[in-house]
Amino acid sequence: GWHIFSVDHNPDDADQVGIPTSFILPSTINFQNIDQLKDGQKPYINYAGEYRSKWFIGEATFKQKIEIWNKNPFDLPFTYQFQICNAEGCIFPPDQKATVRINPRNISESTATVSTDLGYIPPSKVLAIWQPKFNNTILSTREFEKRMVSIHGTCSEKVLAVYTKNLNKPLHELDSRVAAMGHPEFNSFAAENVGAMNPNDPHLKGLTEFYEKGVSSLRAELKRNRDNETTRQKNWDQKVSSERSKENSRTVQRETQAFNEEYSLNHKNVRKQLGRTLGAKIYGVTPICNIDAFVMQTTRARKTAEFYDVETGKTARIQYNDFGFKVNNAKEYTQLFAYLFPSKLNSYQRISGKNGAFSYPLNDEILYDLAIVGINEKGYAFFQKHSIKRGELGEIHLAQISEKQLTTSIEALNNNRLDKPMAVRDELEWLNTERKNYLEQRFRKEQRELKVKIKKVVFPCYEASGQPLIESDTLSF
Repeated sequence: GWHIFSVDHNPDDADQVGIPTSFILPSTINFQNIDQLKDGQKPYINYAGEYRSKWFIGEATFKQKIEIWNKNPFDLPFTYQFQICNAEGCIFPPDQKATVRINPRNISESTATVSTDLGYIPPSKVLAIWQPKFNNTILSTREFEKRMVSIHGTCSEKVLAVYTKNLNKPLHELDSRVAAMGHPEFNSFAAENVGAMNPNDPHLKGLTEFYEKGVSSLRAELKRNRDNETTRQKNWDQKVSSERSKENSRTVQRETQAFNEEYSLNHKNVRKQLGRTLGAKIYGVTPICNIDAFVMQTTRARKTAEFYDVETGKTARIQYNDFGFKVNNAKEYTQLFAYLFPSKLNSYQRISGKNGAFSYPLNDEILYDLAIVGINEKGYAFFQKHSIKRGELGEIHLAQISEKQLTTSIEALNNNRLDKPMAVRDELEWLNTERKNYLEQRFRKEQRELKVKIKKVVFPCYEASGQPLIESDTLSF
């Protein structure tokens, strides 16, 4: 492998993993490689986040022993890959092309010149010249404006640098230099013979440094904004995770309390129907059991059951009635819940449906108030119905409602039961967090889609190379 750039794996840190990038001379009838490639100079090493990057700036020289099988000079064209990494990640520009000219009669003249150009022009390199200080330079002329279109067409940051780093030079001289870099279309610009502007102005020397500072300033500002947004998203995700964890704990407590209260209610009703106290034996088709076991099984199954007492000849019945409904346009809601507020229990019950269809057996000894809450991009949608005991409600349409109206309605349903109903405030706060999280996730998705669209405009060369842009591509600003 003829490495011109690579990200090395650090054996001391299992989390540091890099993908080596290289070019390899293909097999040929003219020569064969002998021994390993050696760097002609030491590469630069940089630690960026999880990665250790190794690269060469400008031209890099490599030493390689080869055995030549052809007496005549020959060209060996090849392509190579490289990647550029920084603290924000790595990019993979399009494959680069280069040629090795082999001269068997004078092997010292056999060289390969390769370029580590980005394959696109970073926006900061252009934005940095949009400053009043460049008004009296070649960069502010109509002639350069025409050239700028062609500069973008080269997809080369180095072409732009020819102009930005030589403000005191005649334009035609710079045009010829670019043409010699492999862009013959600039010969027509050179033929215009456009000269320099104020070539002896000492102010021009300071502008090069000012330009580089401008690029650095733009990139630093972008990094600050990106870091701030990353921190904001991280903090929000932690908040949502914390709220969901608390909600899970509340759900377990609420469901446990609801079951225990309903069990006690059923137990009391059974004893009343049988005229028995705790411990009475009930005979049925199953083995002998006491009241406790029958009530436990029936309450857990939420199914109607009868218990016959052989000694008294009395029958106790726990009855559950079928109940259900379907929410119209359920797909419009990111979350959809139904709440039942029992008239004889302190706790309330939250039930979930499937594709907008809800089904939940109701205890015949209890009247229920129903509330349905849907969350979507518009906010909340709501429906309520009082004093339900059984039946199919059919298809239900939810109406849009404000957060304040939702809070007022839910709390009214909860409080209109017993003296000390279970608090519902935490539930409402959790619903509000989920609604905001839906908006946050939708915003992030829109931003990702927008980035892809913008990249196709800002980095047309990258996509034109045949490597379609995706959201995860990190291209340097």
